[in-house]
Amino acid sequence: MSFTALRLIDWIWTVRGSLPIAPGLSVDEAAARLDPLFHDPGTTRQRDGDVVTFHKVNPLSQDKLAVFDRGRLQIAAGLTGGTLRYELVGRALLFCFLLPVFFLGVSAIVDGSKISGRVFAGIFTVLYVAGRWLEPRLVAGLFTRALAGGAVPSRNDRPGVAGNGAG
Repeated sequence: MSFTALRLIDWIWTVRGSLPIAPGLSVDEAAARLDPLFHDPGTTRQRDGDVVTFHKVNPLSQDKLAVFDRGRLQIAAGLTGGTLRYELVGRALLFCFLLPVFFLGVSAIVDGSKISGRVFAGIFTVLYVAGRWLEPRLVAGLFTRALAGGAVPSRNDRPGVAGNGAG
C-alpha cells in the first residue's frame, strides 16, 4: 500500500491536532511540562530538539495516554507564542473499527449467533464512534493542562503507587 493510500485511511487509528503555546514559553519549558505524561510504566520517550516521540508497551489502564501505542509531538516556538503539533497512533481505535465487521461475519457464518454477533458489533461500533469523538478532546485537554503548568502526575508520582521502573 502506498504512502498516499495509507494516509487516506490512517485517520481511523490516528489522532492529530495542534494547540497554541503561551507566549514566552520556550521549547525546553514546554517539553519539561509535557514530560510527566511519559513517565508511566511501559512508556519510553525520546526528545530530539523540538520533537518528542514516545512508545508504549502494555500500558496500565491508569495511564492517561494508554489508548495510544506511539506518538510524535513537535513544539514550535514563535514570536507571539508557539504551537504544539501532535500525531498519536492507537491500535485500540483500529481494533474497535475492525471488530464490528468480524462479529457480523461470525454471526453470518455460525447459526444461532446472529443476535449476539450483532450485539457485539453494535457495542464495538459505539466504542469506536465514542472514542473517535472523545479521544481528540481528552488529549487536547490533557496537553493544554500540562502546558499551562497544571498538575498531571504520572503513576509513579502518585502516593502509595509503586511503578515497575520502566519509563
